[in-house]
Amino acid sequence: MTTYEELCDIAEQDDILMLSGKLHSSPSMAVCDEGDCTVIFDYSQIDSTPALMVCTAHEIGHCETGAFYTENSLELRSRMEYRANKWAIKKLAPKNEMKKAIENGNTEVWQLAEYFGITEEMIKFAMWVYFDIPT
Repeated sequence: MTTYEELCDIAEQDDILMLSGKLHSSPSMAVCDEGDCTVIFDYSQIDSTPALMVCTAHEIGHCETGAFYTENSLELRSRMEYRANKWAIKKLAPKNEMKKAIENGNTEVWQLAEYFGITEEMIKFAMWVYFDIPT
């Protein structure tokens, strides 16, 4: 399980610039120009600590996996989002820790979300990826 500070350390170590700005259709976004990655957060659209954790890990996931797309890209947007989310869950709720949490009685989605400090949507994604449980 990775903390917010550890996510920020990953960004700093890998020269990912993290900025605050106004975005219109998303609470965060990652952009890459010739290998230089920048993550922008619109904090007015991020309403909780779990949402901040997910946004941060997801956007760093784009940078770490090179999962970028454009309107004219041959890569599917959904494929790039999947890669970023998969990187994020491996950091925020690793499979072995998810198994331990479930074995310790955290069997509801909301319980796992609270345990890991992330959103229920991200827990559902993790369950689908790790255990092939449909959301």
